Amino acid sequence: MFRSTKRARVSATTEGPISSSSSLIASAPDKHALFTSWAQDRGITIKSAAAKVLPGRGAGLIATKNIKSKSSIVSVPSTMLFKPDTKVLKRHALDRTASPQAKLAFSLTVALAEGNLAEWSSTWPTMGDFEASMPMFWPEHVLAHLPSSVAAPLARQRTDYTRDWACVQKAVKSLGLSERTFGYAWCIANSRSFSWKGQMVLCPWVDYMNHAAKGSCEVIVGEGGFEVKAAGDVAEGEELTFAYGAHSNDKLLVHYGFVPESTIHHASPDDEIRLDHVILPQLSEHVKSQLQDLGYLGSYALLAPENPCSGSSNCSKCGAQVWELCFKTQVAIRAAVLSCNEWEYFATNGEDLVEDQSHAVFEWLRPFLDNYRLEADREMSAINRLCITDKEKAAAWASLDTRWQQTRNAIAAHLEANDM
Repeated sequence: MFRSTKRARVSATTEGPISSSSSLIASAPDKHALFTSWAQDRGITIKSAAAKVLPGRGAGLIATKNIKSKSSIVSVPSTMLFKPDTKVLKRHALDRTASPQAKLAFSLTVALAEGNLAEWSSTWPTMGDFEASMPMFWPEHVLAHLPSSVAAPLARQRTDYTRDWACVQKAVKSLGLSERTFGYAWCIANSRSFSWKGQMVLCPWVDYMNHAAKGSCEVIVGEGGFEVKAAGDVAEGEELTFAYGAHSNDKLLVHYGFVPESTIHHASPDDEIRLDHVILPQLSEHVKSQLQDLGYLGSYALLAPENPCSGSSNCSKCGAQVWELCFKTQVAIRAAVLSCNEWEYFATNGEDLVEDQSHAVFEWLRPFLDNYRLEADREMSAINRLCITDKEKAAAWASLDTRWQQTRNAIAAHLEANDM
């Protein structure tokens, strides 16, 4: 993988937004307005919305007036999508060998090197932004403080990048471009792409929208392109968001470089706290073999409850949310404490054979969760010290502190709710 250490600033002609300046055509205050005009001149319809830099969230979209539910806000024709360039891919023998993401990233690498997409790319994150926010670029002394649950999605992401770079490196170098150039395009494809007609594409203006598990908008994909509609009534000044997917906060950190804020009262309904590293070491090999035979080995987690409250994340009117064990976790622990007949009955029927064994499950898990909560306390203390001495990695430390706090809150809520 290309290194994220300091390096000389490269030519804007070759590297584009990889350099520390994110704009080739405009200064920060007006680049969003210029891109909006560029988009509208090319057939993108924009109603009641504007791009705006939002504190702590980067660029996003806000409603410029009250919007009624189901109203169309943005419409992007398919002709304006940036798609993998089949001619370029065939020329370099990548049309059959490259992954969908590598096809999009290589096509984007070539387009940026040729000076295309200047108005659009001026609004994208810089390579410095990616290096600061995404764990795949963090140095080892920062990665040492990652929660174990982040390690698996990060390893998968690194495997994907290594595979994609191995596939395209000959073609990239033949064009006189660097791995860093491709790496930047790969990050853009990774964090800003959409699926359309069996391929990964970039969608102008819609890619401004930030994530929210309960987004204020929905993105509709059709033959003719993309349309953004209000999911409900939206007030003037409200941010226009949509759900990137049912992603845990671990995955959002790895792939998008942010951790949504949450409290004990309001957690993302899609979040989960993975427990594999807590539970698997406590299971005997015999139990693991039995669980694997029935498809219940691994992917253990505490799940966030659904909260119907529509208040902000700082709402204190709701009680603390109770995180619950996923079904696979309940099966696995029963396999450790009950007979085969009993735990297999639960796995099949979703209830215990004779009497409720939930308390036995909790008592088995409690000491391991207590240890995990203490680990979270230690990590937060260490991170608070490190963020003072290592200000260069302030964004990384902030994300890690947030995620460890969320982990601790979830474990504490589960323990408190079940401690009888």
